[in-house]
Amino acid sequence: MKVVVSCDELLKRDHLTEVVEAVLELYDEAEIYTLVHRPKAILGPIELRKIHSTFLSHKVKSSADLHNFSYLIPSAAKNLFIPCSVDLVINISSGLSQGIKTCEKTKVVTYLYNDAFLNSPKSWLEKIFSSYLKSYFKKSLKNVDVLYVSNDSLLEKVSRFRADATVLEPPFKINDWQIIPSPVFTYDHFCINANGLDVAMAKKLKDYLVSESIKFKFFGDDEHLAQIKNGPEDIHFFGDRCSGELAPLLSGSAAIIDLSDGFFPEASLKGLGTGRPVIALDSASNRSYLSGEGVFFTTKDESKIFSLIKDLLKDPKRFDSKKLRAVAVNYHEIKFKAELKRRLDRIVGESTPRAHHEKENCC
Repeated sequence: MKVVVSCDELLKRDHLTEVVEAVLELYDEAEIYTLVHRPKAILGPIELRKIHSTFLSHKVKSSADLHNFSYLIPSAAKNLFIPCSVDLVINISSGLSQGIKTCEKTKVVTYLYNDAFLNSPKSWLEKIFSSYLKSYFKKSLKNVDVLYVSNDSLLEKVSRFRADATVLEPPFKINDWQIIPSPVFTYDHFCINANGLDVAMAKKLKDYLVSESIKFKFFGDDEHLAQIKNGPEDIHFFGDRCSGELAPLLSGSAAIIDLSDGFFPEASLKGLGTGRPVIALDSASNRSYLSGEGVFFTTKDESKIFSLIKDLLKDPKRFDSKKLRAVAVNYHEIKFKAELKRRLDRIVGESTPRAHHEKENCC
């Protein structure tokens, strides 16, 4: 059986890239078909595979560029043809690559990780083609044989036109984030996720913590926060570090503050994986993945956030680190791969060619 993996883009390393890698580990010989690829942008096993991409690779250098050229995606997907010799396509999508052209006999399984494509800020050109692109999104998802989505919130959206869609929770590299017990940890500092944090909120947090003499560090990509740094060597900014450097910082913290509104709360799960509580933004997506002891939801009202900070400092050692870690363990990469493989084996074993839903022309 010949299997290939398809995805929207390979432009940078992020959690969606880790999902692609997890799927590739199931099929050693699988080639990759993607709308956009920037060679050598992603270090690791992905670059060792044969990668096929569209003409957009010559135009697009970032995710923002891809959205700007989104009106070209339907035609690009149609022209990136996956050969008829392929038996199974495993597509990991944010709403774009499920329309890559295949033969009628080839089974297509789409894992809709998120619908970021539909919800991103739109340029004037995107607004003009908005209805066209939404139609492409819906029709191309109707055409796939099997549709999995990453959470209940997304399931509610797609079930309006794909009642047979089911949830498959995404993987998390929990082994990179261990509880690190240490007698020197004082649990007196806060780790703030810089990713997805706007400048105004970052400044409010920094000013408050400085005024209260509370230790803290921002972690993750912080280039957008340059204006609130006290020079390039500001000790309050830890930067984007590997797990070996970041895990000890998180493990010794009072809590992790993660106000990002992404599609998968990776920073929160890193904190929980190291046995520390999290202050997370109250959103439908976050509530799909986070729950239980040590998870404190908040709005962007700074007074509520400041109140939680004070409360957590009263007794930062009161949490059972193993119970907190159990929340993150629930998304163990091994669990994801085992469940996906089980489902795929069942699909391949079925003799029914193209799914029971009516196929439409997505272009």
